[in-house]
Amino acid sequence: MHTVYYRAISAQALESEFSPSALETVVAANLAQDHWLRGQIGHPEYHFDQNFFVKIWAYMESNRVLLRSALEVG
Repeated sequence: MHTVYYRAISAQALESEFSPSALETVVAANLAQDHWLRGQIGHPEYHFDQNFFVKIWAYMESNRVLLRSALEVG
């Protein structure tokens, strides 16, 4: 997906939920996952693809743990 469209879609969907700087951080992180081909192929957990819901949920939970740890450290 072209980043211009991704940014526009993300802003429309999430701008009421995040501050502008937080939204930019989220968008940048999501775009970084797809920057290299290895992030686009073989990682259905990045995109909610192929009905791999268990794998997707595990990926989300592992990132939530990392996020909580980072926030606790400051």
